[in-house]
Amino acid sequence: MTERMTVGVIKELDGPIAHLVLNRPELRNAMNTPSLDVFVRHLREIEQDPAIRCIILRGVGKHFMAGADMKAFKTDIDQSNGDLRSLFEERVLRDGNRFPQLMERMPQPIIASVRGGVIGGGLAMALAADMIIASDTAFFSATQINFGLLPDGGVTWNLTRLVGPRHAKKLMLLGEPMSAMEAERIGLVSQVVPDADLESATLELASKIAAKPRTSLNSIKQLVNEAPLTTMGEALQHEARRVGDCVSHQDFIEGLSAFLEKRKPNFA
Repeated sequence: MTERMTVGVIKELDGPIAHLVLNRPELRNAMNTPSLDVFVRHLREIEQDPAIRCIILRGVGKHFMAGADMKAFKTDIDQSNGDLRSLFEERVLRDGNRFPQLMERMPQPIIASVRGGVIGGGLAMALAADMIIASDTAFFSATQINFGLLPDGGVTWNLTRLVGPRHAKKLMLLGEPMSAMEAERIGLVSQVVPDADLESATLELASKIAAKPRTSLNSIKQLVNEAPLTTMGEALQHEARRVGDCVSHQDFIEGLSAFLEKRKPNFA
């Protein structure tokens, strides 16, 4: 396993699985701009690495991520010229809007492995993943309304798409925590496991995904992401094109041969 440690984030490569680890446990992994810069850089590096087929996103310590570093946030406000509208719009465009679209377009499926607080920007980051596997200690909270703000980082879009407008409004309008079990019930979370089993269950899931053919993984992820924005006719056209991508790859012949020969496929 190779490891690259930079400001607030650790990048680890373990064969076809990449681990991105939020590493500010003393602040419940709250993110500031330098940490987010590193996180985005790691994502872009992984995006370009054809050897990586799955990403695990997790936090060090008892919490996934508590959102923005509020001390750094307050410092930015104190040092501003009083034009809070420009400051906040620029901050959202600079920080909150960078990672959701990048995580959505990346070819590799992303698993958010969460425990403890998944709060504010932490909720945005988890929602931008393709799956969420949660410890039974996890809780989810869109706290921004309690500061006179609203969720950004794609939360209003991703949450509504995942759980529907009524559940999304309840979570965002109240700003109260939701348990892992309730999050699983409404479809926000893919799986809830005992806290002691979170790492092993996450790695098992990631290993199963990483064993699948890359072109198929990428195609399925993108087609599902596009589905809410397309008509049935458009989706059928996109499916046909993606099927063409798959059958043009050697993994299709390997998968078919393995099925006929009753053996486990060995995808490239």
